[in-house]
Amino acid sequence: MVIWLTDLSKMKEILNRRFWIINITLNAAMMMMYLAFSFIRYDLALGHIVGIISFCLFLVSIYVPIKVISTKKPQKRIRKIRTLGVVLFLIIEFCNFLVIILFAIFNYLFKVKYGWISVGQQPFNIFTIVTPYLIFMIQSITTVLIEYFKNKQILGKGGYGQNTQT
Repeated sequence: MVIWLTDLSKMKEILNRRFWIINITLNAAMMMMYLAFSFIRYDLALGHIVGIISFCLFLVSIYVPIKVISTKKPQKRIRKIRTLGVVLFLIIEFCNFLVIILFAIFNYLFKVKYGWISVGQQPFNIFTIVTPYLIFMIQSITTVLIEYFKNKQILGKGGYGQNTQT
């Protein structure tokens, strides 16, 4: 299974347009659910917006270094390019961390000024920030499991060039 998960062609099959359309649809559905309660709890929708911003920064922090590292360059420049990829990853992840900390500090200042009991609830719900990450994680796990069991059935039927003769 480890070899199958590290095969990049399989990863391209898993992370296709269908995967991202489902992800965006699920995030939009969660946003509509939070907006349905926004007349009572606007912090849910605001927290989800912050989560989407943070999730987009997370995706960029993964995509950009991989593109930088995978460019075809002469052998001498590979070390510099990989270092640049790692530095880009760290910078973007630090910005992602700052976004979350900024909104947590904003919540704390709101609590101090208005005397609210909970820091994580108003004006940005800290718990709904993780919703895009949870959707991505659950969707990724189910997609990988489905592909794994599909491939297991194909291998059981003698697929992928296995010798089925005795």
